[in-house]
Amino acid sequence: MFHRFMGGLLASVLAAGAPALAVAQDRDEGEGLSFEADALFVFQGDANLERSGTFSANRSFASIGAELPLGERASIEFEAGFGGTDYDFSGVSGFPLANELGWVQQNEISLRFSYSASDRLEFFLEPGLSLNGESGADSGDGTTSELLAGFTWQFNPRLIIGPGVGLFESLVGDDDVIPILLVDWQISDSVSLSTARGLAASRGPGLTLSWQANDAWSFGIQGRFEDVQFRLDNNHGAASGGVAEEAYTPIVATASWRPTEMIEVMGFAGVATGGEFTLYDASGKELSTQTYDDASLFGLVATIRF
Repeated sequence: MFHRFMGGLLASVLAAGAPALAVAQDRDEGEGLSFEADALFVFQGDANLERSGTFSANRSFASIGAELPLGERASIEFEAGFGGTDYDFSGVSGFPLANELGWVQQNEISLRFSYSASDRLEFFLEPGLSLNGESGADSGDGTTSELLAGFTWQFNPRLIIGPGVGLFESLVGDDDVIPILLVDWQISDSVSLSTARGLAASRGPGLTLSWQANDAWSFGIQGRFEDVQFRLDNNHGAASGGVAEEAYTPIVATASWRPTEMIEVMGFAGVATGGEFTLYDASGKELSTQTYDDASLFGLVATIRF
C-alpha cells in the first residue's frame, strides 16, 4: 500500500490524515465540551481518460467533531465524517470500472487522545476506521483501520514540529508503516505554512501557505496528494468484488471568510493533476491502470464551531 502515500517530496515527510496542530499548553477545565461541524463540496470537471472516454466527479463530505478536556493537560476528541464521490463516465470502453459506477461512499470515524507533558511537548494517539465502497458492495469488505501516534514540540512561539508514525491497513496488498511530520510555522504575523488536513476520507499529505489579510479574510495556496481505495460491487466484469484506487494531486487557491469565531467559509479553485485509476480483482491482483488528463476543480468548505 506504500504507493498510496507517495506524492513526490511532500509525501516523503508528511503522512495521510495527520492530526491538526495545536500549541501544547495547559487547558482550561472551565472550557468544557466543544464541537465543530464541517461540510465540503468539490466539483471536478470533465477529464479525458488515457484510452477512451471522459469522466467527471462531484465529491461531498460532512464531518462533526467534539473535544472534551480531561484535566488541565489532556483531552479527547471524536470525529465522524460521511460522504463520498459521484462519478460520471462517458464513452469509455474496455475499462470495467466505468460499468455502472456512480456513488461511492467514503466514511470515517476516529478518536484522538492528546497529552501535554509540558508547555512545549504534546503527545497524540489517534485510532480510526474507514469505510470506502460502492453502495452495493459488502461494507465489511470495504472497512480498513489506521493508527497515528507521535508528538509535537514547540521550538518557539512561531514554530511547532512533530514527528510520528502511521499504521495503515490496505484493501489490497500489504499494510504499511508510514513516517509522519507535522509542521505549523508562523513565518510572519500574517503568513504561515502548515500541514494541510482533509475532511473524513481525505487521506493524503499536503501543505498550505496562508496569508491573513485582516481579521476576517485570509488567502492561500494548498497542495495535497489524494489517494482513496474503495470496494466495488459485482457489476464490473473481471473487477467485480475487487478494489478501485484513484490517485490525484489537487492544487488550489483558497479564500477564507471568518466573520466570527464560530463561522468560517472557504472557497477554492484550481486543478486536479496527475490523475490515475488502478483496478484490482477480488483477490487483490492488479488488472489495469489508466491515467487521466488534468481537470479543473472548484469547491466550498463551511465550518461551524460551538
